[in-house]
Amino acid sequence: MLITQNYYRLCLCILVINYSKKKNSPFEISLVISNKKLAKAIDVAKNYGIKTEIIESKNFSSRKDFEIEIAREIDKNNCEIICLAGFMRIL
Repeated sequence: MLITQNYYRLCLCILVINYSKKKNSPFEISLVISNKKLAKAIDVAKNYGIKTEIIESKNFSSRKDFEIEIAREIDKNNCEIICLAGFMRIL
């Protein structure tokens, strides 16, 4: 799940995470990535034992390098589906 920092998106993240933890959920969340270190959903994910990564675009010299790093994390964690929960960048 890719997230950013915003109250309404936090609510969306909580709903998706809660649903994923239900007994009959057809999916599980194996990784939450945020481009904002202060995103509250990172704390929510950690509380549920979900792996988290913070990848801030400001730490990269280009948007392409930022996107490559996100793709590496997704591949490294064998993610099959990506949920953009308020993450408004085109990857």
